[in-house]
Amino acid sequence: DTTVMTVSYLASPPPKEFHFDCHPETTKRARDFIEAWASHCGLSDEAKGLVVLGCDEVFSNLIKHAHCGEEKAPTLIRAKKQGNALRITIEHQGKGISNEEFDELMQPPACEDRIGGLGMYVIKEVFDSVNFQK
Repeated sequence: DTTVMTVSYLASPPPKEFHFDCHPETTKRARDFIEAWASHCGLSDEAKGLVVLGCDEVFSNLIKHAHCGEEKAPTLIRAKKQGNALRITIEHQGKGISNEEFDELMQPPACEDRIGGLGMYVIKEVFDSVNFQK
């Protein structure tokens, strides 16, 4: 005896892009956008939380370092599903960093020579790959 059941996932994906001014008061909407894409890709609750946390670290760095607290910091997030992966691109007009600078900042928490907080380390741990472009 065999029972076979099939359910097709027919929900439309979330919008592909989200434009916002990166500021502490607006990042909640950006996190919601990221979470919607993580859900759409079928990530577990734990994985969704980590992806949102990693992106939130990027937003925090944009606010603090790239835009130095400016009120208007236009930011664009693009998301898309590529096979089994979720690809997130965050574009901004503030000061950027290179991959080499990221590597220098990405020190383990116990490293005595670590520069700054744990944000870059969290980003590196959460995502399979990270590519910064100035």
